[in-house]
Amino acid sequence: MKEIIFETQENIKTIILSEIKFDYSGYSDSVTFKIKVNHEIYCAETILEAEEYDFIRLKEDLTAMYNLKQKYAFFRPIDNYLQINFSLLETGIIEVKIELNNPLFTGKLLVEFNSDVSFLPKIIASLEDVLSNNKVKL
Repeated sequence: MKEIIFETQENIKTIILSEIKFDYSGYSDSVTFKIKVNHEIYCAETILEAEEYDFIRLKEDLTAMYNLKQKYAFFRPIDNYLQINFSLLETGIIEVKIELNNPLFTGKLLVEFNSDVSFLPKIIASLEDVLSNNKVKL
C-alpha cells in the first residue's frame, strides 16, 4: 500500500501515513492506518482509525488549497487522537500543525513545521492513489 508523506521545506519526512486499510464490513466505512511523526529529536508512531470521508475531505481540501481557493485544510479523524491543520499564508508558505494525543490522558505531542504549496501535488496524488486502490468513488 502506498504511503502518504508530508515533508518540511527542507524535504524532511515529518508525517508518514502507511498501512492504510479500508473496512466496509461495519456501520461506517472505517480506515485504519499507521501514523509516524518525526520531528527533530521526537518520534511517535501509533495505529489510528478514521472514516473514508476523512481521507476524501483531506484530498479535496488540499486540492483547493493548491489551487488557491481556500487557505485552510485539516485532517481530524473522529477518534480525536490526531489533528493535522494546514494554513496557507500569503507568502505561499504552509504552516502545518500536528497534534497527536490520547484523550484519556493529558500527554500529547504537538509538532509544527512549514512547507510550501509545491509539496501538495505529491500528497494529493498519494491520496488519490490510496482512495482509488480501495475503489472509493471520487
